[in-house]
Amino acid sequence: MHYIYVPEFNGQKDSIPEEELHHLRVKRISDGEVFGILNGRGRITYVYFREGMIFQKGVENVSQPKDVFICSPLPQGKRGSFLVEKLSEIGIKGFVPLITERSRRKVNISKLEKHVIAGMKQSGNPWKMAVYPPMNLQDVVREFLGHSLYFGDREGEKPEMGIKGVFIVGPEGGLSENEKGFLLENGVRPLSIGRYILRVETAAIGFALLSML
Repeated sequence: MHYIYVPEFNGQKDSIPEEELHHLRVKRISDGEVFGILNGRGRITYVYFREGMIFQKGVENVSQPKDVFICSPLPQGKRGSFLVEKLSEIGIKGFVPLITERSRRKVNISKLEKHVIAGMKQSGNPWKMAVYPPMNLQDVVREFLGHSLYFGDREGEKPEMGIKGVFIVGPEGGLSENEKGFLLENGVRPLSIGRYILRVETAAIGFALLSML
């Protein structure tokens, strides 16, 4: 099934943006073929076209995603867009571009939002993943006070499947000893998802998938 993103769909064809109608034309949606409209707040409206008019077939309300957040530096180029799109497909609650001693990259939030929507449409996820402004480790600890916080470390404990919380992934080269010390002093637990050195996006997606099992 194909999906489009229309946050304010009112049941009428004219409430669907031209960009999304173009997407349907590219996908060659035929008369009578059902497709889903995602509103980004948990609702999927199933509709179809018939002789230029739109008809509703049904509505599905999906429960909110788990409290799972990924905080990681944004990899450069296509690796960064790949990461955001895949996290959106998996269905986590939010992504935080992380600033560390070894990663200080400018982030275009509006561009990331487009990749979030692409992930929704690919997977049929009706919840729009939140993209936070860039934060450093101190910001993350303050922002997510009351949540369970973890950071990736090859020497850490093995996580349980379905674990929820805020997962901090270090940059290429890893977190510095000072940064690890700060996290440990603030009760952030080290977790390991393997003995080998992983790319940022591999570790981030790994934690996201682990939390959904």
